[in-house]
Amino acid sequence: MKSDASPPSPPLQAARTRAYRSPVRAEQRRRTRERILDAARRLFDTDGFGATTIAAIATEAEVSAQTIYSTFGSKPAVLRAVVEQMEIGADADEWRRRIADSDDPEEILRLWAGWTAAFFSASRPVAALAQDLPNAAELAAEGDRHRREALRSLVDRLSGITTMTDQTPERLIDRAWALCGLSVYLSLVGECGWSDEEYTQWLGMTLQQQLLAH
Repeated sequence: MKSDASPPSPPLQAARTRAYRSPVRAEQRRRTRERILDAARRLFDTDGFGATTIAAIATEAEVSAQTIYSTFGSKPAVLRAVVEQMEIGADADEWRRRIADSDDPEEILRLWAGWTAAFFSASRPVAALAQDLPNAAELAAEGDRHRREALRSLVDRLSGITTMTDQTPERLIDRAWALCGLSVYLSLVGECGWSDEEYTQWLGMTLQQQLLAH
């Protein structure tokens, strides 16, 4: 008896092949991207941002320079992606969850201080480059904007659950923004020799003093 089933048409076969290959290709792209970022981070740490070329990153990552340009577009964009990778490595999602789950204003600020220390500690070598190099100024400015937006949300949330100091919301954000800056971390930990634990304790306490009414 002849079966009514017929083999899939070539277009359908092609679609199934593409659907099968798409996850494979996506995984290959992800691995290539991570290999590039790992190579870039090593070279930025050892040779510095200015001395590291796209060609050097390509050689270290065993990819072509064109692959890097196609993936990121420019060297500052590679640096930006490296910092974002470090944020993930600092357990950003876990810190955000813990902060969101707390209703204690003092604990929220202690957790915020802990997250700030964890991120700066993980990204310290490259973050210092982002702060100091003129051709990475755009990255540093973008980080400052994101930090201010995050602190605005923090101040808004705290204002809804506790009494703040007698300052305008913008001035409260200014205080938190200044205290949570990379330059403060680098001065205390990098230059003064503080441990991350000392920095975290100081930042949490100082944020409480500057933001919360007592």
